[in-house]
Amino acid sequence: MNIIEIKKKDELFPDALRAIGEDCPNTIWALGNVDLLAETDMVAIIGARKASGEGNKAAYTLAKKQASEGKIIVSGLAFGCDAAAHNGCLSAGGKTIAIVATGLDRVHPQEHAALQAEILSKGGLILSEQPLGVKANPKRLVARNRLQAALSHTIIVAECPEHS
Repeated sequence: MNIIEIKKKDELFPDALRAIGEDCPNTIWALGNVDLLAETDMVAIIGARKASGEGNKAAYTLAKKQASEGKIIVSGLAFGCDAAAHNGCLSAGGKTIAIVATGLDRVHPQEHAALQAEILSKGGLILSEQPLGVKANPKRLVARNRLQAALSHTIIVAECPEHS
């Protein structure tokens, strides 16, 4: 599987990301099923990294239901609710997009290498605005959230800390 560089001027670049305006990335990198970028029925399911059992269950169940209805699930491959959402989607046979805060030559967190591989093997997509070689940091993790929001017509927060 090859990493594809997609410029803002390219036809494959999602209009939903262009709609961000001046904060739109000039380039995104994709690994996996780039046909998903043309889909419009996407739901972001996000939440706490240190989620409770109930939060993880909610993310999993909501993603499974949405995926069974044909929606593409968008999340961030992080611990907690993100991983639960990706897993719920995959359990329903759905397609999921993981928007990550690293270059696509890396996996963050490393503990989710198997989850990333499963997403790809089941027709999903890993997407980043970071070039190869870039590591995750708190600023990049927050910045990728705008891409999740832009691609999705609905955003579901499964669980979050009181002051987040």
